Amino acid sequence: MARFWQGLLLTAALTAAPVGAGEADATGALQTDAQKSGYAMGLLLSQQSQQMFGPVLKNVDLNALGQGVADGLNKSLNDGALKMDEAAIKAVLQKLNDQVQEEIKKEVETMQKQVAENAVVAEKFMAENKSKPGIKTTETGLQYLVVKEGDGATPQEGDTVSVHYVGKLTDGKEFDSSVARDEPFDFEYPGPVIEGWNEILGLMKAGGKVTAFLPPALAYGDRGAPPVIPPASVLVFDIELLKVTPKAAEAGK
Repeated sequence: MARFWQGLLLTAALTAAPVGAGEADATGALQTDAQKSGYAMGLLLSQQSQQMFGPVLKNVDLNALGQGVADGLNKSLNDGALKMDEAAIKAVLQKLNDQVQEEIKKEVETMQKQVAENAVVAEKFMAENKSKPGIKTTETGLQYLVVKEGDGATPQEGDTVSVHYVGKLTDGKEFDSSVARDEPFDFEYPGPVIEGWNEILGLMKAGGKVTAFLPPALAYGDRGAPPVIPPASVLVFDIELLKVTPKAAEAGK
């Protein structure tokens, strides 16, 4: 609760705008430097409020929030009047805090239930997929089907790889595709990608194509990648390793 209060005080301080500097015209246009400064600081407030308070804001009347900031500043600078005393403020914020905590608790419970259900589905899928013709399984649980054998180099640490891919969920829903963008994905291997990607590329040669089946542990795990990828999801990637540029060749450019 103390942290909650500190956040509110910090936000109010960050939004301090010149008091008595005049109002924007009827159209909302900002005419004076003071108005522009106040508006800019108000935008800063909105950004920092979202970072600090997140789920709290959906339970707050934003017009009243702005009035509270203005009244608080006027009270401090011009001895203005407040619409709530300290006891009422504490009671309201405690109620808000309790409400938000309850919402977070429900969200966590929902997420945990979804993770448990999806984990069962993922385990079943990987177990059934393992026995299909041509499927190879690594020690980590990664499964893949070689669609086309490559005849080029296998990526080594520091090499640059160029890849085309299509990412899907097990129901066939496509969530990402470099092919659709007509733009290969280039990065230094091993790269800032999910673990299963680095592993499968290390098993491929340039010119090769595979369909890789990544269990949750080698993809986005229990957290998923909302709202596109649910938690504990198996990911299916059609991957073509277009090119491997050795680190030495890159350095010689």
